[in-house]
Amino acid sequence: MNECGYLYVAAGDPKYLQEAEISATSLRAVDPTAHITLITDKQLDGSLFDRIVVRPVAFTSWRAGVAYRTKHIYQDSPYEKTLYLDTDTYIYEPCGALFGLLDHFDVCMAAAPADMNEPLIDGKPLTACFPYNAGVIAFKKNARNEFLFRTWHERHAKKLREGSLRHKEGDQPSFMEALVHSESRVYVLPSIWNARALTYVFLNGSVKVVHCREEDKEAYEKLRRKLNEITGIRCWDPRRKRCIYRKPNLYKRVVRQIRARLRGQSNTLANPGKNGNRTKWSMD
Repeated sequence: MNECGYLYVAAGDPKYLQEAEISATSLRAVDPTAHITLITDKQLDGSLFDRIVVRPVAFTSWRAGVAYRTKHIYQDSPYEKTLYLDTDTYIYEPCGALFGLLDHFDVCMAAAPADMNEPLIDGKPLTACFPYNAGVIAFKKNARNEFLFRTWHERHAKKLREGSLRHKEGDQPSFMEALVHSESRVYVLPSIWNARALTYVFLNGSVKVVHCREEDKEAYEKLRRKLNEITGIRCWDPRRKRCIYRKPNLYKRVVRQIRARLRGQSNTLANPGKNGNRTKWSMD
């Protein structure tokens, strides 16, 4: 078993395989030595992926496709340490640092800024608890995570069978429900490791992994230039397709104006009027 590697799951609609190929190609560009595994439902040819695991399945809904992911993501990963990537991700910079985090944590995930479905604990919403995003997950193999991922799948599959999934509910609330009952240690990644560019997102640092659907490599590269126009504190605006941030020139101009006014006040205090009287700024 390889110690570290990258994992994609693509089944059902052929578009997911096409997306996985684009994402894996971007990963190869920044990390040529990356070991990449694909879990899919059909036999494939080609050398883009180092390993292909075929798990046949028949389904018609996207929610069933999500259940396919929760079933295979942990049990079929060939790695001690795995970085799972959704097919609609694109890699801008090397991600090897996340494997190092797994020396200290069991799972690493970012928050899900657009998922407002609170997990259900004993049939009641866990107020103020919102899901992590399951599109980028770093995890390692151990007993704690085996329980977590198995329970995640069981809960989501049960909801799917019973038809009890809420409006627009995917598998992320089920993950949170499983996490409540697990002992896995989770580190919440900064959004630069899972930048959900389809919504407003706070960024600080260069984006490593963007998570949204674009038409092709060129579109992702164009998005990279916009996301990383600056690498300081900023907010991505999906409507205007640009980052919002405090422009340094404006900040410096304001600081200069304040300093000039303070110098003017200081000069007035140091130089009284012609009659020797103190000005209104006198402090006695």
